[in-house]
Amino acid sequence: MDTDGAIVELYGLAPEQFTGARNRLAKAVRDAGDEPAAAAIAALRRPTVSAWLANQLVRVDPDGIHALTELGEQLRETYLSADSVRRRELTRQRHDLVRNLVQIARDRAADGRRITPQTAERLTETLDAALVDPAAAQLLRTGNW
Repeated sequence: MDTDGAIVELYGLAPEQFTGARNRLAKAVRDAGDEPAAAAIAALRRPTVSAWLANQLVRVDPDGIHALTELGEQLRETYLSADSVRRRELTRQRHDLVRNLVQIARDRAADGRRITPQTAERLTETLDAALVDPAAAQLLRTGNW
């Protein structure tokens, strides 16, 4: 059984579907004889709505997420340099890109799920974290936030 692939699929589900699917996956892995993997799967936490939106962005706009993580690398490099003009330009790009990604996420969730301003703000914070922290960027790229 491809547990990594199954976990990726799990994080693509709507939050209300996550727990049941996770439990079924853990049982299947346990029944296949891999108790440590089953325990790890059973311990996976259901994503918040903002984390679910971040996970959806990877699936619906992988180029946008790639652009975000690349921009994060460029921003980190400019903070080590004295190029304030470049830093300001990248900061403008950051604001535009994050705003666009949040709008894409809102559109993706328009299937009846209400996205509150607080949820949109948490998604913005998640995207900002991926800009400044390479580990957060890697987690976002996997779609398993």
